[in-house]
Amino acid sequence: MTNEQLVSFPIKLIQTLVVGAILVVGVSGLWRAWQEELRAKQLYTFVPVTADSFSVETTPSGVFFDLEYTYVFAGQTYTGTSLSPFPAANDAARQDAGFREWITRSDTVDLVVYVNPENPAEASVLRGWVGTERRKRMATGGIMVSLSLMALYMILRPVKRVAQLFRT
Repeated sequence: MTNEQLVSFPIKLIQTLVVGAILVVGVSGLWRAWQEELRAKQLYTFVPVTADSFSVETTPSGVFFDLEYTYVFAGQTYTGTSLSPFPAANDAARQDAGFREWITRSDTVDLVVYVNPENPAEASVLRGWVGTERRKRMATGGIMVSLSLMALYMILRPVKRVAQLFRT
C-alpha cells in the first residue's frame, strides 16, 4: 500500500473542504473583479470637462494629488472630484505617480470624465481600477483557482486504479 492509500477518509474530507473553500474564494474574487470592471464600463458615458483645480500634497504617507473638474451633462453643470467610480480605488488613484503624470501631461488632449447617466452627479476620471490593481486581483484569483484545482486533483485522484494501469 502506498502512503496516499493510507490517508483516512476524514483527513481527505478536511483537505477537500479547505481546498474547496480556497477555490470558492478564488472564483468569487475573479467574479467580483469582472463585475466591477463591467459595471464601470457599461454604466458610464464620457463627457469632456474643464479642470478647475489641481493640487499636489506631500504627506508622510506619500504624495497625493486632488483634481476638481466641472462638466455639463444633459444641460446641467456639475462639479466633481472623484477619480474612480470605486471608493477603494480613489486613494490608489490619488497616489499613483503614473496617473498623476498622465493627468498633468502637456499635450492638448482634453480631459474626459465618465458620467453615470442614471445619476449625473456621479462621475469619475477613470472607468476601471487604477494601475495594476485589476491585474493583481485577476492574477490572485486565477492563481487561487489553478492551485486549488490542482490540489483537489491530488487529493481526490483514484490512486489505486492509476497504479494498476502501470503495473508491469
